[in-house]
Parts: sequence; structure tokens; C-alpha cells
Amino acid sequence: MRRVHRTLRTPVAWLALLMLAWPSAAPAQDLQGPGFSYYEVGDLEAPRPGPRASAMMLMGGGEWVPDAFQWWLKQAGNG
Repeated sequence: MRRVHRTLRTPVAWLALLMLAWPSAAPAQDLQGPGFSYYEVGDLEAPRPGPRASAMMLMGGGEWVPDAFQWWLKQAGNG
């Protein structure tokens, strides 16, 4: 272990390590470029069933609360 530690103290060793790691760093891909396909299903221009509002519902570990679920559906526009 000490030999590896001493080896990495030299600038040449760090440069070699950097050169080995360089090819593994991939550039970010363009999500609109080739290799990606996007599909849309349904009528995206259809009217929404009701007004929508931001909402978060956390449930679990207890009894089912129907009133909370109905409130959440109303916030989502009953969709």
C-alpha cells in the first residue's frame, strides 16, 4: 500500500492516471439528437375535465382515507 501511495505523489503518476480516466468521461448527449424517439398518445389539445392545482398526498402505514383521495383527485382536475 505504501508503494502505491508513494507512486501517486509524483506528477507523472497523476498525469498517467488522468490520461487513463479521460476516455471514460462521456460528453452529455443531446436529447433531441439521433437515438431518441418521442411519442405522444391521445389528444393533447383535448379540454381538461376541471381546473388543476398543485397537490401532494402522502399515504401509507395506516387506514385508507377516502376524503384525502377525493381531495387529491379534485386537485388533479378529476382526470
